[in-house]
Amino acid sequence: MLKKINSFTDPKVFWISNLAIFILIGLTLTYGNKLVLQTAQLKALILENFAWAYILPIIWIIYFISRICYKYGDVKLGGADAKPEFSKFSWVSMLFSAGLGIGLFYSGVYEPMSHYFIAPHISHLDGFERFIGALDVTYFHWGLPAWILYSATGLMFAYVSYNLKKPFIYAAFIPEKYVRTRVLINVFAILCILIGLIIAFAMGVEQINTGLNEIFPSLPINKNIQVVIIAVITLIATLSVLSGLNKGIRILSEINIWLALTLFSLVLLSCVSLPSVVDGLIQALGSHVSNFIKEITYTSAFADKEWISNWTILYWAWWVSWTPFVGLFIARISKGRTVKEFLTYTILVPSLMCFVWFTVFGVAGYEAHLNGVADFSKVIKLAPHKSLFIVLSQGIFPKFLAFLSMFCIIVLYITSSDSGSYIVDTIASGGKKNPHPYLKVYWSFIEGLLAAVLILFGGILFIKNLVTLLSIPIIFYLCYGIYSLEGLMKDDSQNDTSL
Repeated sequence: MLKKINSFTDPKVFWISNLAIFILIGLTLTYGNKLVLQTAQLKALILENFAWAYILPIIWIIYFISRICYKYGDVKLGGADAKPEFSKFSWVSMLFSAGLGIGLFYSGVYEPMSHYFIAPHISHLDGFERFIGALDVTYFHWGLPAWILYSATGLMFAYVSYNLKKPFIYAAFIPEKYVRTRVLINVFAILCILIGLIIAFAMGVEQINTGLNEIFPSLPINKNIQVVIIAVITLIATLSVLSGLNKGIRILSEINIWLALTLFSLVLLSCVSLPSVVDGLIQALGSHVSNFIKEITYTSAFADKEWISNWTILYWAWWVSWTPFVGLFIARISKGRTVKEFLTYTILVPSLMCFVWFTVFGVAGYEAHLNGVADFSKVIKLAPHKSLFIVLSQGIFPKFLAFLSMFCIIVLYITSSDSGSYIVDTIASGGKKNPHPYLKVYWSFIEGLLAAVLILFGGILFIKNLVTLLSIPIIFYLCYGIYSLEGLMKDDSQNDTSL
């Protein structure tokens, strides 16, 4: 049996990552509360003293991405004759589902309203001006920095995989003679993917549970119900992941886009004032463009770092932890695109989608607060998972809207699980782009098991702490990778006149 498993995996990566996962499960079951406190203390120590360790690498990555786009923008991923494997609609749909998904539903109303009440650097503003500041902060968290990290990672691995024919693994930039380092990097990538996904799953199951409670009030909102939801969705996701990238993930991603657009349209038509949305979008975009440099270098120096640690730095840690998953997934679906096309569609398009989404749902929450529908100063502290459903309750057919949003989240959960399992499968199998079906089933099951244990015995705070800690070595590897990529492209262009 062991020989058979070793035959379709990279044995060292597979077994060491499994050992780490089951040690984490065992420690969480045994010392859940202590681990929460210890990881929180370690995270606070790191963020208190090393917030710059996220800011400087992101600036470094932006610099090299700009250089690469300028010098090699016309280079095709896969070579001059490569053709795209997916249509632009399918491609963008999969980008949306992998990189955004559940977070948009959970945070669409909650995050702008939270910043409106508690973000310290906009507290001097009043009324609508303050809300515009809250939208600006939200744009920053969900916009360019996140997608630059994803895009840089995707470009790195698309180029080395399709143009240089290297294995489709996270450690592809480490020379083959450094075997232990390559194994360690791949194991870290697998852990980051799983833990990063579980944050999204935790938000997703809480939203699904809340949606069920809206439709069936007798059904409580608690962790036990959420673990049952995880079990059911894991089973569905396991069946879906077996259908592969071209069928299961692509089709689900396209369904996601249409469902999200339907909900978005209904909210825009029935839950919010259209003039306020247009005014808010224009004003917030202007504010965002003018404040971007200040925001990307904001460290809360000589001030309380609680807010920046719980929001901006946590988001950067989360995005970094997702780069092995989203970056490699983007790379896998982007063969045949030029570098310019790739960067445009993986940075600007999803960022603009986020800006519009958060404006509509944020303005809906702001108007609901002003109209006395709910006191969001209390909602954001006591029941953030209810923020979306408070807005939906003001629309036409609120029960239908609650059901539609819940169904969207379920489909996105399944798609995220599928995509994550696919990339973990690929890394654990040594770079095979079509891993063994048994491996797909196994990693889908592990995702569900780990999510259930961490949510039930550790909680969302513990998962956030883990994400922050795991992301630190990953971001420095990204800096090394994007620097190396420019050198590789330069060498390749000198050897290949078609470039």
